Amino acid sequence: MKQLLIILLTLTTGILSVKAQNENQLLRRGNRQFRKNDFNKADEYYKKVLSKNPDNHRATFNLGCTAMSRVMQQGADSIAVNYFVKAAEGQKDPKLKAQAFHNLGIIHQRHENYESAIDAYKHTLRLTPDNFIARYNLELCKQLQKKQQQNQNNQQNQQQNKQNNKDNKDNKDNKDNKDNKNNKDNKQQNKNNDNQDNDKRNDNNDQQQSQSGKGQMSKENARQMLNAAVQDEKDTQRRMQKARRQQGSSGNRKNW
Repeated sequence: MKQLLIILLTLTTGILSVKAQNENQLLRRGNRQFRKNDFNKADEYYKKVLSKNPDNHRATFNLGCTAMSRVMQQGADSIAVNYFVKAAEGQKDPKLKAQAFHNLGIIHQRHENYESAIDAYKHTLRLTPDNFIARYNLELCKQLQKKQQQNQNNQQNQQQNKQNNKDNKDNKDNKDNKDNKNNKDNKQQNKNNDNQDNDKRNDNNDQQQSQSGKGQMSKENARQMLNAAVQDEKDTQRRMQKARRQQGSSGNRKNW
């Protein structure tokens, strides 16, 4: 029984060794194609490895590298990020895990996502404190992030100032329009008041002329009445003189 167990263990170890050799052979072939910049061919070998062993994180990491190398291909960086995250999560080798985080930092830095880049470089340095490239990139991203925030604040201030200027202009235009309307209303009111004053003055003048006319008529009437009285007085005196003469003539006659 013990001999059978030893034989089975030996066979299992042999099978695992052959499987690992096949995977490593495929990885090496993929790496050769990668160095030739034939990323499509390299992907084929790495994916063959994963088809045989989905937990081969070296192949997953290498697929991330081929995607990352396709700089001009749209969406390639997103694919690379997925591979590197998967490799970092399942990887037990601290060096390979640090490389995955370092590459994540490079991609985020390339897209000016400095906060994620800084986080990735910090993970890298925790695993490999002597990685001076990651340390340099970390400090660079901190400076770039600060500058980016300043630029964003300046843009926000410019937009706010622009909006304030627009609001002030709108308020000024509304005030000017209101003032113009008020001035127009005031002018019209003043014009109406002037017309009313003119009408009132004309009425007063007419009334004064009417009263003056009435005064002149009364004076003329008085003159006429005075002249009539004088004429009556004269007529009366003539009649009296005539009557005296007639009496005198009668007195000289003898009463026979």
